[in-house]
Amino acid sequence: MPAGITGMDLYNLYQTVHKEERLEQSQFYQIMSSNFPHVSFSKSQKCTKCTDCSNFKQLIDKEKNLEKRKELMTIRYLHLQQQQNERESYYVRRAQAEMRPHHALSLIIDGMDQRKTDLPHYKAWNNPNGAGSKKLRTHIMGSIVHGRNKHFFVDYNQYPHNTNMSLTILLNILINEAKYHRLPPVLYIQLDNTNKNKYFLGFLGYLVKRQFVKEVWLSFLIVGHTHEDIDQAFSKISHKLNEESHKDQNSIALHLDTVWNISEWLGDSICQVHNVTFPHLYRIFSDQTGHVTVQFKEFSTDVTWRPAWDEPPLEIFKLDERSQQIIPKGLPSIVEPKMDEDDWLEVKRSMEKDFELAAVSELDEVEWREFLENPFKKSEEPVCPLHLLQTYQEVESYSTLSEKENNLIMNYKKRAQAKQVSFNDPEPFGMKN
Repeated sequence: MPAGITGMDLYNLYQTVHKEERLEQSQFYQIMSSNFPHVSFSKSQKCTKCTDCSNFKQLIDKEKNLEKRKELMTIRYLHLQQQQNERESYYVRRAQAEMRPHHALSLIIDGMDQRKTDLPHYKAWNNPNGAGSKKLRTHIMGSIVHGRNKHFFVDYNQYPHNTNMSLTILLNILINEAKYHRLPPVLYIQLDNTNKNKYFLGFLGYLVKRQFVKEVWLSFLIVGHTHEDIDQAFSKISHKLNEESHKDQNSIALHLDTVWNISEWLGDSICQVHNVTFPHLYRIFSDQTGHVTVQFKEFSTDVTWRPAWDEPPLEIFKLDERSQQIIPKGLPSIVEPKMDEDDWLEVKRSMEKDFELAAVSELDEVEWREFLENPFKKSEEPVCPLHLLQTYQEVESYSTLSEKENNLIMNYKKRAQAKQVSFNDPEPFGMKN
């Protein structure tokens, strides 16, 4: 069933349609189980953070009039269908990159629930007898590069969890995935809505302007709806934590020891963005004049990109007196790490108890003590790896689609023909100097 639909929701819909001679709830579930064993419901609620989903559910539960309840359930279904269309649009781009890796690279970046990754982590119980109660709070960002690799990065909250961190992780992934320092021409990126801002668009515009990629498609699900693939990857980490003890800061994921101040580096070059929250799909590319511009769709199923060909383009970069785009120079500087001194002192005291009473090996203790005394230690001064990327790899155009691709596109088109929710037109998205 679609994400967010429960067995009770289905029974309520049945009650609304069949007003007379209705089955009891237990009978309904019994028939569902025996006659439709292939139908399943998501065990984890994917829409708990979606305001619309929550509001619809409350209204439906409170409404006693069957006709009004039916109308509310129809509207809620259309909302769920809209989010499913966005999800399947993401699946199409993901599949295209997997089938033609020389043409496109698709990736998703998201953060893991921070409550699950405190260190040290002891298998089967929170704290062995006498162990310290204050844990090192860590934060994991994960990425799936579809058909290629998975990447996980851990920090211990020494950096703000903002766009600079997301862009640093994106850059690290691109460097890692670039074959001989060259990327495919098309880049598909799926993110959560916290990264909808001018700095993310500006950095992607820089990649296009420098011809590291030819174009970028940046997409988002409806706010409050999560991605199954990256969530599944995070669940495997949680499962591993439940199965094993992890007593050092390097045992979960790759340590993110440097974050680049990309927002400051871009700051004076990029245009201001207005109404950035409305679109769910962006396309960043170079127009016929060589200027990097952006088009958008409110929803992926919309037919027309905005601005249209006969409308003024949306410039990503500011223009100089010669109407040339202003591109940031040099490389981004480092974001200086910071820790709360009182909090860090409490972690150190707690770890001393672990050294005395918990099962911490001699090697683990040595590594922990070195880390606690100098958490910001670096072997050498890092240099932003942005300069390692080279012009994207040109590929031959494909004259025909494979049978698998045709089937994929056909299925998506059928989905796109489903009825859509009616929304009031938002204020137009735009940029200005």
